[in-house]
Amino acid sequence: IEDLKETFKNIKIINKLDYTKNKNFSLTVFGSVAQYDKNFIKNWDIERSFKTEYILFTHTPLSLSETFISKQYSGYTGEQYIHSFEEVLNNLSKKGFEIIFKSTLSDDNARVEEKYKDKTVYANMLFKKS
Repeated sequence: IEDLKETFKNIKIINKLDYTKNKNFSLTVFGSVAQYDKNFIKNWDIERSFKTEYILFTHTPLSLSETFISKQYSGYTGEQYIHSFEEVLNNLSKKGFEIIFKSTLSDDNARVEEKYKDKTVYANMLFKKS
């Protein structure tokens, strides 16, 4: 365990984008957050001015077609913005990132409205700066 403490001594958990402005990171993780920001993709350049080698999205609901809004049915019961998978890929590609890993999660925990279940995928995606 002591070796791990030394290896991971530079880990920072940041929950405010303002703290990331003009910083450099090895890995940036968006853990199930994109769906709560209507302009997550649209405002990428404005809100995400940091540099990173890798970007990891975990447990992120994505649309297999166009972006849509759905009610969420879990502990949180507000609206969520299910961004288009293609839009995320295209935006990150324009920023010089390529997807190097993707996996899907079971829709057993799907929290979108029933009418959107068949066009929603719950994804983990890892991007690497080209």
